[in-house]
Amino acid sequence: MNLEVILEKVKSHDRYAQKILNIEKCNDQNKISYISFGVNYMNKPEFWTKYITIDLKVEIRDFKIDELLNSLSSVGTFDDFNVEEIIYTDAQLEKLRELRGEKEKESDYWSNHYELVKFKKEYSDNFKVGEPVYYNNSHGIITFKHQPKDKSKNSLWSVKVNDTEFRYVDGTKLSKRKIEDLSNIPIDKELDKLPTEKLLKMYKKNRVRGVGDQRIKRILNEREHIQKGETKIINLSH
Repeated sequence: MNLEVILEKVKSHDRYAQKILNIEKCNDQNKISYISFGVNYMNKPEFWTKYITIDLKVEIRDFKIDELLNSLSSVGTFDDFNVEEIIYTDAQLEKLRELRGEKEKESDYWSNHYELVKFKKEYSDNFKVGEPVYYNNSHGIITFKHQPKDKSKNSLWSVKVNDTEFRYVDGTKLSKRKIEDLSNIPIDKELDKLPTEKLLKMYKKNRVRGVGDQRIKRILNEREHIQKGETKIINLSH
């Protein structure tokens, strides 16, 4: 089945959907388990496994047609013969189905858990030294990538926030921070004389619909790497 098409349908309900994990029949509809990922208002990454129940009749019909056209298998084989219906009573068959259902649910749980762990690992790898990021809702710059003892674990990074360098930061605690290229805007000499704290207050106070004075932002972009004091090192547990 074309999972990309189904993922787009799930995204119409949850724009943070990232990956389909499982699809199963649920009455006349389909229960779809998936990984959802987003960055909250504190710029902190959040990961979930969710499910949604929607109608996939059109997608399944198209898939079945393609499967039928491409299939070389014959019908009416011994696979159609269910020996369990002969050797078990109706009550025993019902109990067997219940046990199998519980086992399938447990299997789905661990499968989804593994996929979420794998997704987090891939996310934590997706940074590089020198990249601007958010850490604890603060502007930071990645300064170093640590070599983990266990390569199956999430990647660990050093992140400098102002004059403090945090070491062994789990990559799932970081989110990418885009710096807008404002090099085409001339630096205002009068604004450039003001201290950074003053410029920040001016920029935040005069924002309109989240957008502030681009002349101030141009200067702030240039200043974010200025060292104000000795670097403080904080080693996080890992």
